[in-house]
Amino acid sequence: MIKINKKVVAGIPCKDEELIIAKNLKALSTFCHKIIIVDDGSTDKTEEICKSFPKVEFYKRVKTNKNNNLREDGIQRQMILTHMAKHNPDYCLFLDADEIPSPDIVQFINTINPKINLWKLPWIHLWKDDQHYRIDKYKTPTNINVNWHPFKGGQRKGNLMKFDKNINYQYVKNKPCSVPMEPKNVPLPHSTTEKTRIVHWGKISEVYKSGEHDKIYAEVRAKFYKMNLNQRIQHHTDCRSEKTLKLAKVEKGWHWD
Repeated sequence: MIKINKKVVAGIPCKDEELIIAKNLKALSTFCHKIIIVDDGSTDKTEEICKSFPKVEFYKRVKTNKNNNLREDGIQRQMILTHMAKHNPDYCLFLDADEIPSPDIVQFINTINPKINLWKLPWIHLWKDDQHYRIDKYKTPTNINVNWHPFKGGQRKGNLMKFDKNINYQYVKNKPCSVPMEPKNVPLPHSTTEKTRIVHWGKISEVYKSGEHDKIYAEVRAKFYKMNLNQRIQHHTDCRSEKTLKLAKVEKGWHWD
């Protein structure tokens, strides 16, 4: 039995995640006190699956934009944090539905440095299958640097936040997407670690491999930021190019089963 010496509450925004959400909730249920789900209008079995896990609190986002199909990440994440705060956790764990922490997160939290207020964790992008992840880096035709290597400069997210009930945490609420995991006002110090990591399953999903996922993101950005839609679609296509593809083997112990 996994024992954790801190109260951890996880928060996940989701929409139509029936293919991955159960795997994530099964892992989180082993060590989290509660799991807060804020759904953005799923039409599949996401709600049914979530409610089958006793530790899950399931909520539906109240849409405030006239275009009900427009994502409002900041508002959704603020709602998640409001419900997380009710449990007065020691730590908040911020994830997307297709992001699963490796099992060693429990040991990391049990021995965590209490002086650090925010931990930014390596992001392992599974590629092709669940036993390989991407590590190459390159520059797109429009001079955008793309770095897939999680341990050599690749993107990290603010996944684990020490919670302080005296802080009024706030997200940026006027953007439809690309809002950071963590609130904008998490006090310093922040830090990184390689003792644990987030395994990202989204890149091996059919919706990503087909380009449909990137098309959705491109449409949102083009509309909100008044960008050229075709250019945005091409940008996402360039960023997932496999011309320089290099994979590494997933290490033993990074998956829960």
